[in-house]
Amino acid sequence: MASASAAASSSKCAISVTPAMVLRRQQDHACRFEAVVDFEPGTENEEAGISVWMNEEHHYDLSVVLKGGQKQVVLKKRVGDMFMEMPAGRAGSGALKLAVTADEKEYTFEWAGANGDLRKAGTGRVRGVSTEVAGGFTGVYFGLYSTGNGKKCEVPADFDYAEYRAV
Repeated sequence: MASASAAASSSKCAISVTPAMVLRRQQDHACRFEAVVDFEPGTENEEAGISVWMNEEHHYDLSVVLKGGQKQVVLKKRVGDMFMEMPAGRAGSGALKLAVTADEKEYTFEWAGANGDLRKAGTGRVRGVSTEVAGGFTGVYFGLYSTGNGKKCEVPADFDYAEYRAV
């Protein structure tokens, strides 16, 4: 994928109104999806990142957010009516690499700052976003997104590249 800039909508990823999102189908059990995003959130409602997406109620998001005035990376997991947000670390200014590696049982999320050292953000079970749990028939997608979480977002997210590959 070539460079892209996503101006976020005010929609949340967890509702069916469309946020700014670009998705690509997961075709392999063992695969990796990664992207570089340059995003400096100006308010705590703004976020951008990568998503493992089944539908509005079943997705895992590795997100760049602003918390307590600090740019941070968080892993958000939504499975039905359950929601969990796990802090992954404080991020400095500039672009970040966000990545997810899949196998038959889980998704492993990682991120890296300017120094390039990958840090594990957490995991999510494949079953949580599977057709058996989430319903539907389209399967899981990997994607890039930007949202204002119900409020106007003033800051665009610049994605330098996104890559999917079987491993």
